Amino acid sequence: MTTIRGAAAALTGAASGIGRALAIELAARGCDLALADRDAAGLETVAAEIGRAGGRKVSIHRVDVGAPADIAVFAQEAIAAHPALNILINNAGVALFGEFAEIDQAQMDWLISINFWGAVHACRAFLPAFSARREAHIVNLSSVFGLIAPPGRTAYAAANSPCAASPKACATSLRWQTARCG
Repeated sequence: MTTIRGAAAALTGAASGIGRALAIELAARGCDLALADRDAAGLETVAAEIGRAGGRKVSIHRVDVGAPADIAVFAQEAIAAHPALNILINNAGVALFGEFAEIDQAQMDWLISINFWGAVHACRAFLPAFSARREAHIVNLSSVFGLIAPPGRTAYAAANSPCAASPKACATSLRWQTARCG
């Protein structure tokens, strides 16, 4: 595993919740950060909090992970701001609850565009740079509902299921390269 101190990480969904907590912890361990989220004000708050705690380089990027063009720009900007960037954490996600018949196609498309395709597009956008690194890591966060499908969580489970499986597929395809998926 990459040593966190001195590393640089790109983190989606960084303005609140798990993403915020990850950003603060990574910074405390000496990691520079490229933080992404749709919530620009939340990103500013997290960056200021990290700045008050001391000295890590932090760049913030307003990104809708459901928009592939946003992800491509984020990857370019993050790598430009942090030339040694070698960690990608796909944390951004949304929830949608209800029985299958209650969720329309537009809602399913929205959910999957963020929870699944967002991570796929980010992996593709960062992978060329990561392939040139001595060591790099891609972490895709997913809900336990990617493994089980309780009542009322059909759409959410469906959107998270490929996220639970894709790191294994990614790791298999990258086994001869430096980037690791998990």
